[in-house]
Amino acid sequence: MNSADAKGGRAKTRVLIHTYAQELLEQGLEIRQSALRDLIFERHGIKASPNLVQDEIKRFWSFAGPAISARLHRPSIPETLCLQIDQLWQIALESASVALQGKLQKSDSDLQMTENAQLAVQLRNSNLVAALLTRDEEIVELRVINARLGEHVEHLSSGVRDWKEKYDILLKEHSIAAQTHHDDTDRLDCLHRAQVEFIQELHLGEVQRLHQQLIQASAIASSAHEDAARHLEHTENHLMMETARIRDEERRKAEHLQKELRQANQILEQLRVLKSKAAQDIAELKGRLQSIGEAMDILRDDNSNLRQQNAALQNALIRAPI
Repeated sequence: MNSADAKGGRAKTRVLIHTYAQELLEQGLEIRQSALRDLIFERHGIKASPNLVQDEIKRFWSFAGPAISARLHRPSIPETLCLQIDQLWQIALESASVALQGKLQKSDSDLQMTENAQLAVQLRNSNLVAALLTRDEEIVELRVINARLGEHVEHLSSGVRDWKEKYDILLKEHSIAAQTHHDDTDRLDCLHRAQVEFIQELHLGEVQRLHQQLIQASAIASSAHEDAARHLEHTENHLMMETARIRDEERRKAEHLQKELRQANQILEQLRVLKSKAAQDIAELKGRLQSIGEAMDILRDDNSNLRQQNAALQNALIRAPI
C-alpha cells in the first residue's frame, strides 16, 4: 500500500471514530477506546490503532464538550414543539378573524334591516316590499350562517384549549428532559474529566516507557556499532590476507603454466624437426624402394631370360645325339 492509500485509510478511521463516539454519547454510554475499536471492527472490519483512537477521542471531546456545556446553559425548544405552537397561533388568529367578521356582518345586517324598514314605510311599494322581504330572508340566512360560524369558533376555541393543555404538558416534559439532560451532562463531564486524567497518566507512563526504551535502544545500538566495527576490521584483515595468499598462489600457478608452456613449445619445435626429418627419411626410403623395385623388375626380367635360356639348353641337350 502506498502513502496515499494509508492516509486515506486513516482519514476514514477518524470519521468512523467521531461517528460512533457521537452515537455512544447519544445513547448515554461511556466513550471508551475499546468500545470504539470493537464497533469499527465489527461493522467495517477495520482494526483501528489504539493511539489513533485515543487522539480522536480527545479531539471529539474538545469539540463536543463546549457544545454540551452551551446547550445546558441555553436549552433550546424542540422543533416539534415550535411547530405545534405555530399551528395553535394560526388557529387562534383564524378563529379571531372569523369572529370579527361575524360581528361585522351582524352589524351590517341590522343596519340594512333598519334602512329597509324605513324604505318600506316611506315607499309602500309592493315590489320594494317584496325585495325587502327577500333581503330579510337573506339576512335571516346570514344570521343562521353566523350562528354556525360561532359554533365553529367555539369548537376551534375548544381545540385551542386542548392544544394549550398539550403545550403545557409538552413544556413540563421538556423541563423534565432538560433537567435529566443536565444531570446526564454533569455525569458525562465527570466521566470526561476522569477519562482525561486517566489518559494523561497513561500518556505520561507511555512517554516514560518509550524514553527508557530509547535509552536501552541507544545503548544496544552503540554496542552493536562497536561490534560491527570490530567485525569489519577483522573482516578487512582477513580479506587482505586472503587476497595476498590468492595473489601469490595465482602468481605461482602463472609461473608454472609459463614454464610448462615453454616446455610444450620446445617439444613442439622438436616434433616439427622430427617431422621434417621423418619426411626426408620417408622420401629417401621411397626413392630407395623405387630403385629396388626397378632393380627387382630388371632381375625379374633377367630371371625370365635365364629360365628361357635354361629351357632352350635343356631342350638342346635332350635333342643332341649321344
